[in-house]
Amino acid sequence: MKSLTLSLRATAFAAAACALSLPQAATAQSITSLDRITVTGARTPQRIDEALADVLLITRAQIDGCTSLSLAELLAKQAGLQMSLSGGVGRLSSVFVRGAEARHTVLLVDGVRYGSATAGGPNFDNIPLDTIERIEVVKGPASALYGSDGVGGVVQVFTRDAGARAKQGHVPSAAATLGSYGRRQLSAGLRGAQGDLQFALGAQTLRESGFSATNAKVPFGSFNPDDDAIKQDSFTASASYQLSAGWSLDGRLMRSTGLVHFDDGLGRDTLTK
Repeated sequence: MKSLTLSLRATAFAAAACALSLPQAATAQSITSLDRITVTGARTPQRIDEALADVLLITRAQIDGCTSLSLAELLAKQAGLQMSLSGGVGRLSSVFVRGAEARHTVLLVDGVRYGSATAGGPNFDNIPLDTIERIEVVKGPASALYGSDGVGGVVQVFTRDAGARAKQGHVPSAAATLGSYGRRQLSAGLRGAQGDLQFALGAQTLRESGFSATNAKVPFGSFNPDDDAIKQDSFTASASYQLSAGWSLDGRLMRSTGLVHFDDGLGRDTLTK
């Protein structure tokens, strides 16, 4: 799955929206604490408490504080959202918003629609959590803005970026995870700024031996006792150049690839990418 977006935007709108509702004596700290802007509910920047749609915002701090292994698992912990998974991590997953069918949930990555031509809906497990900056979820019908497949709702994923928080210089980061079923995960990133240029780079790799997706106790089943492994690699990059006061030129790139084994009869495996 690949995603590349380039946009020219005004960045002063979000700050102005909060400043208008605050007394003149408000401090910079109080402005920061109220700066919760969403764009998915109306396709324009607006404060979350002013959104007409039922919008859920999941921040990076919340993602770091959870124990979820995948995007679908993270979403399933929110009220009104459920998930189904055909096997272990990396397999085809489906998200249901308020009981609507999985094909009626739109998945956007940095504003770009993402789906599968063969599954009839998006595969949420192909977007690693380490690449996500924040998530916005619109619960309920959004067909007027996103088409007939938005009957259930919309999930928009924003990949990591430098943004206004980047400091001059370079800030590296790294993480390693070991788990059951031979899970090995490594991630590294670099974020910083140089003059008017802000940037963020990130890479993640996952290897897991997995488990057998078939059950020997199921009658008339084609049991294959081997472990069904997964390999997943992703890379993200973003850059923002401040053209003038209130205007910036932004570019984002995301690439995620996965190789998944699943049983296709006795002693036979099929690979999916």
